[in-house]
Amino acid sequence: MYAAVLGIDDSKIFPGGNQYDRFSKILKRVMQEDEMKVLLENEGLVPSDIGTHSARKRSATFVSSCSNGGPSAAAICIRAGWKLPGVQDTYIRCDRIVGRYVTGLPLDDTGFAILPPFF
Repeated sequence: MYAAVLGIDDSKIFPGGNQYDRFSKILKRVMQEDEMKVLLENEGLVPSDIGTHSARKRSATFVSSCSNGGPSAAAICIRAGWKLPGVQDTYIRCDRIVGRYVTGLPLDDTGFAILPPFF
């Protein structure tokens, strides 16, 4: 949808050189909207309670509690972009399951094994 509306003039899907900064600015702007403030207040929160790391932390919490046979803690940390000190940073690198859990794909369905989009 994004590409259909705005087009893609180079190899990057999203504009800008600093995606963290871009996301942070958008998130702050959304958190200051009146409707969002009401939603947050209903949950006992204020806009400053929600940051760029909130989605990552919530996704990790969701995935680690999906089932007793879910992905390993190392796979979750890798997908979240968190460092695994020592040997783990050297030898434990790939994750192929956490993203599927985060999207909510049904674990007992063949769709769980579909390939992710490649960019």
